[in-house]
Amino acid sequence: MNARIPSMPAFARSLGFCVVCLSPLFWFMELLQNQLYRLILGHYGWSYPASPYTSFYFPSVFLWAGAITIIGSLDHCVFVPRGTPQWRRVPLLAMACFAAEWLVGLVGDLVHLPMQHWEHSPLVYIRPSAYWFWCLDVLLYDWLRRWMGAARRARGLPVV
Repeated sequence: MNARIPSMPAFARSLGFCVVCLSPLFWFMELLQNQLYRLILGHYGWSYPASPYTSFYFPSVFLWAGAITIIGSLDHCVFVPRGTPQWRRVPLLAMACFAAEWLVGLVGDLVHLPMQHWEHSPLVYIRPSAYWFWCLDVLLYDWLRRWMGAARRARGLPVV
């Protein structure tokens, strides 16, 4: 299970590309999830107190950039060198992102720049059921990263 580990400059380039391309995609996916939540339950799952739109917040795309950075960095620095299988990586990366989302919500409230609030949640900034969304997000990241790598290989470009 010795995977080829890219150099740090190559990794940074690859991670930057993923952040730029995937952050808006994941932000839009979150917007759709919140709309679906409203259609099914009659209210939004989470709201953004600082946003005039309530159900979405444009600056939250930066949170997605952070999530992709967490996923990519842990993957590159911890899981790939150890040859960790996907069934172990996904729950651990999802837990890291879940904790980061809660922490961002807490810090945002402490500095009076509130981000997301989950209605009727004991954790305020995230609901325990969001963990499964994070698992899906990690799987989607992994699939998209592999797909982008295959596209680069097909064009004869270096793959990280």
